[in-house]
Amino acid sequence: YGLPESLNRNNFGGALTIATFQSRAVQNVTYMLYADQASVTDVIPEVNKNCSNLVIPADPNPVAVSSTGTINFGPQEVVQYFRSSSAALLLQGYNNTALWTNSTQDSPLPDNRDPDLLACLNTTIAQRIPITDKQGGLSRLEIGWIVTGAVIGLFLLVISAIYVSEWLHKKRMRRTERGHILRDRWEDIELLGQKH
Repeated sequence: YGLPESLNRNNFGGALTIATFQSRAVQNVTYMLYADQASVTDVIPEVNKNCSNLVIPADPNPVAVSSTGTINFGPQEVVQYFRSSSAALLLQGYNNTALWTNSTQDSPLPDNRDPDLLACLNTTIAQRIPITDKQGGLSRLEIGWIVTGAVIGLFLLVISAIYVSEWLHKKRMRRTERGHILRDRWEDIELLGQKH
């Protein structure tokens, strides 16, 4: 994505934006979603609805991140990436020290992380910003083309089966006719042989 200020309105999804989700059950537990503006704006009402008993309702107007302002979070706070790492869920105060070492094992999440809220956020965000932007299944036009193609394909298959069946039948008839002709000729030869 590059620097936040390089993301203007011409870029897909808009400027990098952050939304905060505070736990209802555990004090001082704040998760943050960091992604393009369109994705964050789309996720907020779903989190407020799906996780309503776990989260203090988030502001529906997320804040665009600017490199000129103060950024008080970093990659060491990421607990989950989404959509090929173009969106990240952070836990404020989490420090994944493995990020700065050669360790392949992430630092454990703190005990007071509110695992129920984390699970709800993970599920809701994953459903709202999937890898593809295809939503709602196939359109009527797409279904119409699939049905039309299937009907045409079935028609061509039936025609081909009839043609092959006719061709095999004619081939058998020719073979049978040749067999009768050969048998008749053989009988003629036998009759001629008997006369001589």
